[in-house]
Amino acid sequence: MEFVGKSGDSGGGMFVINLHRALTNLARATLESAVQERFGSRSARIFRLLLRKRHLEQKQVEDFAMIPAKEAKEMMYRMLSENLVQLQVSPAA
Repeated sequence: MEFVGKSGDSGGGMFVINLHRALTNLARATLESAVQERFGSRSARIFRLLLRKRHLEQKQVEDFAMIPAKEAKEMMYRMLSENLVQLQVSPAA
């Protein structure tokens, strides 16, 4: 999460700010906070998990977040209805 770096060594060097990374981290933290306030800490745990892993199946969400299946499904549905998460149907193999 580092967004300040040092560039060059001559004359003491210069510090450089990676503004894109800083703004991305700020937006992510704001979203996580909003989800936690609106849906609770367990939903925020699921949301952070999905941000990190990108694509997960329902069973994986339940297992990784350590939340009972029924409760996880309800939380996912609430976030889906608010357009915070998306559902992608994959073809059966």
